[in-house]
Amino acid sequence: MLVSLPIMGYISDKWGRRAALVVSGTGAGLLGLCKSFAGSYTAYILAEFLETVLGASVYPAAFVLMIEWLGVEQRILASLLLGIPLSAGAATLALLDYLTGYWRLWARVAYPPSFLLLLYPWLLPESVRWLVANNKLPQAARVIKQAARWNRVALPEDAIDKMLATQTEPVVDKTEVEDDEEESLFRAFIKYGELRRRLLTCFVWWSSAVFVFYGLAVRAHALAGSPHGNYALLAAAELPALLLNTLLLDRAGRRPLLTAALLLTALALIAIPLLPDSEGVYGTALFLVGKVGATMALNALYVYTAELFPTRARQRLLAACSTCGRLGAILAPLTPLLAAYGTWVPPTLLGVLPLASAALTRLVPETLGRRLPDRFRDLQLPQDSIA
Repeated sequence: MLVSLPIMGYISDKWGRRAALVVSGTGAGLLGLCKSFAGSYTAYILAEFLETVLGASVYPAAFVLMIEWLGVEQRILASLLLGIPLSAGAATLALLDYLTGYWRLWARVAYPPSFLLLLYPWLLPESVRWLVANNKLPQAARVIKQAARWNRVALPEDAIDKMLATQTEPVVDKTEVEDDEEESLFRAFIKYGELRRRLLTCFVWWSSAVFVFYGLAVRAHALAGSPHGNYALLAAAELPALLLNTLLLDRAGRRPLLTAALLLTALALIAIPLLPDSEGVYGTALFLVGKVGATMALNALYVYTAELFPTRARQRLLAACSTCGRLGAILAPLTPLLAAYGTWVPPTLLGVLPLASAALTRLVPETLGRRLPDRFRDLQLPQDSIA
């Protein structure tokens, strides 16, 4: 995933969100199917690696495409609609594994449905924001007219052209606009202090959140019951988190909810070692509460991070943040080994990290009700100017 996210983020920003989604999904399906025919361990590991290189960006590409298509008021509900099948799919894997029993058969059942993504070029429109940001105005106009027909909305012929002209209307002199168009991500990072602050803060958030999320997953053995049941239970615990985010993100705001989710995770996990029986019913309940909080934080991070960065580099910067999260995912399986120093060490570590992340939420602005920034220089504007 460290290899995948920067590559697919570049593809998404260069050739479009839809292209990244189709390449990622169908490529992973093809490699996963090939993996089921591997004749050696080396071939299996190679197929597993290439499958993840392609497939790791399915969710980020779909998420960015979704939020760029929708208005502010629909983003959180759509995030729920995207998250429910994700959690349901994860829980279904436990059932599929139980029924098939053998990994080759499992792969041959699980991967072929991804080939349905080959229909997306005909079924799924490209992001209008991406088209406009890349000066593909005729295609953007065509997509908007198509959306209007599907929604049975009558638009005057010149309304779309006027709207697109407004979106691309220069707010500074021509030379400055051209410089912004050609500005590389590295130059923008050096030039804009606001970009640096947001990006470095998000790096810490993602590393911590993903470490805790997967650290809880690998500690599922601490729960009573069968491995398949525990896996399904942990996946099901994501559903209340998604529902709470849907209800609260647009009411409380991105920053307050992220702070509350991180604190909930921290308090639940730090409390586990204080119980007389940390592996009993109450320990399991706190474990699941921590899982709910970690899922809320990670889901809120997808929304919040995507809204903090401009359209010109949104997918790449979201991929960069998620790549930092992969460092946390790589270290997460090592947390059970820390129990050698005391059974209290792993849950305490998993609780302290979100506590530290919660302290960083004051470094970035609230994005609730704000228009998505399109260019790097938009990050320097007063918040009211892009409301």
